[in-house]
Amino acid sequence: MGKPGIVVLLFLGTLTPSLGITQNHHLIQSPKNWTEAQKYCRKNFDDLATTGTKEDWINVQNLIGNLTTAAWTGNTPFFYKWKWSLSNQIINNNEWILSNLQQYNHYYSSTVNDSCALFINGTLYEERCANQYKSVCYNQTTNTYIAIETSMSWWAAQSYCRKNYTDLTSMRNASEKQEIMNVTRGSEKWWTGLYTELWCCVVTQENEFYEPSDREFPFICSGNPKQKLVSSIYKIELKTKGSLNLNDVLLQEAILKQLENKLKNQTINQFTLRWKKSPNGNVFNKKKGDK
Repeated sequence: MGKPGIVVLLFLGTLTPSLGITQNHHLIQSPKNWTEAQKYCRKNFDDLATTGTKEDWINVQNLIGNLTTAAWTGNTPFFYKWKWSLSNQIINNNEWILSNLQQYNHYYSSTVNDSCALFINGTLYEERCANQYKSVCYNQTTNTYIAIETSMSWWAAQSYCRKNYTDLTSMRNASEKQEIMNVTRGSEKWWTGLYTELWCCVVTQENEFYEPSDREFPFICSGNPKQKLVSSIYKIELKTKGSLNLNDVLLQEAILKQLENKLKNQTINQFTLRWKKSPNGNVFNKKKGDK
């Protein structure tokens, strides 16, 4: 008499999403900032799209169609603008500030804006924002400057100053410079509120231009969609003759092999099969009511 058994089979396969594409370009209409858009494209495709050739430009123009806003691309070069945290003000070509800023050497980080300004003995020095130093906060209500002795990254210092005072200090003129000198006593290295803001390329139907990277726009990815893993669990009922032990490991491997061959014959090529054990440790279990 046959002995029925129930087994749970876990099927892991790949699924390529169906997307409308134009020559390997893909418009993602959910707005993101530039860094988030880049991460999305690298995770799901190859990267943010570029328009380096006439064909690329035409494809992108066809893709964005009637978008009423711009869309991020991966076009280079990227560039930075120096900006004060306190006033959210771009300094442009302020000669007094630039004359007090040393080591003016921009570099690009794929994860965060990476250049901030240290105050050292009356001079501003460009430094990586992730490095930890003391900082100077500004209290707009009392018009006072506060030296923070705890070392932290620029971003942490900005958060601390905004939470407890107004913001990191600015140094826009000789008077503010002297105030900072007074509280820092002309020693150590201190974060100020000057940092670089990354600007990246966007496109519209008419042209391309640059916007601050923290703004949110739709974006265009390039490359084939990466296959996504999908999983399914199936219950299978088997009947055996005699005293065949379905929980024998070698027998289970042989059954899996047969199932894999059947799936391949159906042109399903990228998948993984494995048995799922029940809480009692067995793969196969007798049906209730069977002896």
